[in-house]
Amino acid sequence: AFLLSRAEQVDNQRVAVPLIERFATAANDNAAKVGVPVSGSDLSRKGGEMLWFLRVFPYLDASTTVPLLKAAMTQAKDQEAKRWWLMALGMTGDKTVGSELRAIVESKTEDVSVRALALMAYGYALEEEALPLLRSYENDPTPGPNPYAPSPLRNRSSSTTAKILGHKLR
Repeated sequence: AFLLSRAEQVDNQRVAVPLIERFATAANDNAAKVGVPVSGSDLSRKGGEMLWFLRVFPYLDASTTVPLLKAAMTQAKDQEAKRWWLMALGMTGDKTVGSELRAIVESKTEDVSVRALALMAYGYALEEEALPLLRSYENDPTPGPNPYAPSPLRNRSSSTTAKILGHKLR
């Protein structure tokens, strides 16, 4: 899906619909995997699996994807599933989910991997407006599920900041 989404001659509807269907299944199936470390990753197993989906959304045409995501989010069975839909919308650049994503990032009870991915989605949604929050996590010491990996919040902060500033320089 990632490669197809980046191809110029691909019908976005044909890529987006199956991706969103698989994303819905993953969001519901991975509920028990929060906090389980993955070897070689700063994210939990759930976070790592969901990242593979989330990284595709910026490459899809938002005019196709955003309505599909918003419709799918109305079907969310619980708050956890809704959080993943908010992150997907943020990754498409939908600014309307910024405050909800920020609340996830700033939550002290939320899994650190989920917070890190929400921080990334917040950056994609708000771009330059997100820089103050992103920069506030540049030196964040909060450990992730893997004690040998760097902080997930710090990693997502630096990579998303670099993406935003890189686009600004072009």
